[in-house]
Amino acid sequence: MICPKCRFEQSDKYTECLRCGVIFTKFKTSPKVQDPSRQPVYLPKKEVQKEFEPQRIEEEGWKALGIGLIFAGIILFFPFPTFVFSHFIILVHELGHAMVAWLFGYPSIPAFDFNYGGGVAIQLQEKPVTWILFVIYALLGYLLYFYRKNLLTLTFLLTFLLFYTFSLFTSFHEILILFMGHGTELIFAGIFLYRALSGFACTTPVERPLYAFIGFFTVFYDIRFSYRLWTNPGYRTEYAEAKGGGDWMDFSRLVRDYLTIDLSTIALFFFLLCFLPPLLSFIIFRYQAYISSFMLRFLQRESGGNH
Repeated sequence: MICPKCRFEQSDKYTECLRCGVIFTKFKTSPKVQDPSRQPVYLPKKEVQKEFEPQRIEEEGWKALGIGLIFAGIILFFPFPTFVFSHFIILVHELGHAMVAWLFGYPSIPAFDFNYGGGVAIQLQEKPVTWILFVIYALLGYLLYFYRKNLLTLTFLLTFLLFYTFSLFTSFHEILILFMGHGTELIFAGIFLYRALSGFACTTPVERPLYAFIGFFTVFYDIRFSYRLWTNPGYRTEYAEAKGGGDWMDFSRLVRDYLTIDLSTIALFFFLLCFLPPLLSFIIFRYQAYISSFMLRFLQRESGGNH
């Protein structure tokens, strides 16, 4: 069976397309369809396997991972190169603070802290800016209207709207802004490891081991940081006294102002999160055919693949 809409070949046993989700009988009987060749064609960047078999890591992927893993492990034993490469993590960290702050209406600029070292996200307003919130709610309203006939996407958008509104009108948005500095580090690490695994958008051979190095370096750096913070009381004292003292570091502020847990507990929580980027990047790579099919359905305006 060849889908009359996206031209994807699949087994005759299916009643709807595995790629674009169109129902074959409904597509054939629809009066809107005059010429299947003029319908939009979805061309994935990698050819999707017929039965959605899990993707295997190719030789280039194993080499990239091995090179990145070895160099990341070696660099962490030397303070100066670790200090140099840690500035990338600092930039990503502050970018995470700034992005989430903007999402809740606080204009923010990521920057390096030249007084105490590290970084700082400069928040320009103490209260949310009304026009930013208006734009965000207007965008959500438009998406809800646009996907009103896709139950899956509509459910997701309504859930996000409720979660966003709850966070905005409680202190939870402040918790998210503080936590997503370190959280964004792990997200970027996962993206880089996925690109090393898949070669996605890589144009030169050196890119894949470089992505693997940055991804593993970020993960190892955060594991070492969180393990020390979890197990070493002296390191927790040093952490609390950073930025001139007064518990101004992210996890210290979370414990001091919002959470009823101690610093070692939140350090343990982050330590466990550090193992997610390699795991999730591998899962997404291995089952990317399934995920691509799901996303095509998720992004369609109507359930069932009609437009």
